[in-house]
Amino acid sequence: PESVPRAKTTEPINEKLMEVSKGFESILTNQMLSVMRKTVVKDGMIPESHAEKVYQAMLDSEYSKTLADTGQLGLAKMVYEHMLQKMQTK
Repeated sequence: PESVPRAKTTEPINEKLMEVSKGFESILTNQMLSVMRKTVVKDGMIPESHAEKVYQAMLDSEYSKTLADTGQLGLAKMVYEHMLQKMQTK
């Protein structure tokens, strides 16, 4: 495994575990965006088409992946550290 500099120390990083942690953050963020989008009141003047719904779902998915990859929410890091700690105690 490669070494990745962290804020206080340099520790080896488990790439597969980080990938899974980012995937979890992406899925959770996608679900949040989907639920939040459902709360938006639509004016009804122009009905929402099926194509628009598909596009919005794809856009939300890409937003979620980007958020997970940039680490701005920090959820993947927390999941990674928690799971790493659990793996080390076994």
